[in-house]
Amino acid sequence: MRENSAKNLDKLLLKDKLNSFKIWAVTGVCVVIFGLFLLGFTSDGSEKVVGEVTGTHTRMHEEGHTLYLMVKIPESTNLVKVRLPKGQLIKKGAKIEINQINTLWYGKSRFSFSKYIE
Repeated sequence: MRENSAKNLDKLLLKDKLNSFKIWAVTGVCVVIFGLFLLGFTSDGSEKVVGEVTGTHTRMHEEGHTLYLMVKIPESTNLVKVRLPKGQLIKKGAKIEINQINTLWYGKSRFSFSKYIE
């Protein structure tokens, strides 16, 4: 009887170790996939782009509001939304210099305000 219970106990311990390994393996694969996804959104550099302010957009939230400039740039057919820093005046029709930040893998671009060109 002891040999049977010892074998059953060994089987249960082995099964528990395999389940633990499976959980760690699945967790590891998920972390790697998530890391690769985030790595694709990192930038490979930025460049200065000049555009013209065509309009504004305001987003209200609990802390106040955020002002966005709608900018027409020569390389894009669509308008680009750029967040206006606090303390800057809204100047419609003015030329603006913005930073175009390109992602590594997905071909997406982010834009940030640099300065008005007088």
